Amino acid sequence: YPYQKVFIDGRTDPYFCCELPLLTQLNTYAQANNMPQFSKTFYDLVNKYTISFVITTREPTIDPKVVQLLTNNPDWSLVFWDDNAQIFVKHDGKNTQLLQEFAATAATPYSQNPYNKQKVDEALAEYKRMAAIADSAKSENIIGLLYLQKHNTTAAMQAFTDAIRVNPSYVPPYLNLVELNLAAQKFDAALTVSKQLIATNPTIPDPYLIIGNIELKIYNNSAAAKDILSQGLQNVTTDADRQKLQAFLNSIAY
Repeated sequence: YPYQKVFIDGRTDPYFCCELPLLTQLNTYAQANNMPQFSKTFYDLVNKYTISFVITTREPTIDPKVVQLLTNNPDWSLVFWDDNAQIFVKHDGKNTQLLQEFAATAATPYSQNPYNKQKVDEALAEYKRMAAIADSAKSENIIGLLYLQKHNTTAAMQAFTDAIRVNPSYVPPYLNLVELNLAAQKFDAALTVSKQLIATNPTIPDPYLIIGNIELKIYNNSAAAKDILSQGLQNVTTDADRQKLQAFLNSIAY
């Protein structure tokens, strides 16, 4: 562009069968968890259409496998991420300046390990840079974890608080704040954060278990512990979570 006009048609289903059969195959291999065939088909697709940019989202089937491939491929670099998407760019000579400015070498936000543990300083700089471009709860939470690696508890707590500000429904920073407050024996603060988590995520068991433990073991208030666990039993949605809460409730002497 402007010499070659471009357009985007966001629909995929009309094109699967005839125009993009490789995407159909990719989906099949992803669902079967066949990574060798998934990898081959994905790179066949990249090469056929000379793809230089890949945008991944939180789609649960194909996208995590694409992220796995590109994160471990030195021919591609992560240049952008937020709470909903990532952008990878290929080292093909077309985007050298962009890669020099934005390519991440230590941050891997959607991987099981969100940063290279041998490059804590580099990871912290990359997450802070991206948070300045497109702030996200994921980045702020990982910034908090990185500050903990550097033994800076005050900065970590601020980052976790910022993560909650950016996305109040994102669970990890609440749990990280609770853990820090418990370690500092700030039990009232831990209770407050846990109650905030219930307000935003009432269907997960963690805050009920945390509050129950604090009320029972710190304040010796079995009635309050029973009340919060009973509340949790009414709100959680899976049998496994109900069993956790019920087991704790049953352990409290009446």
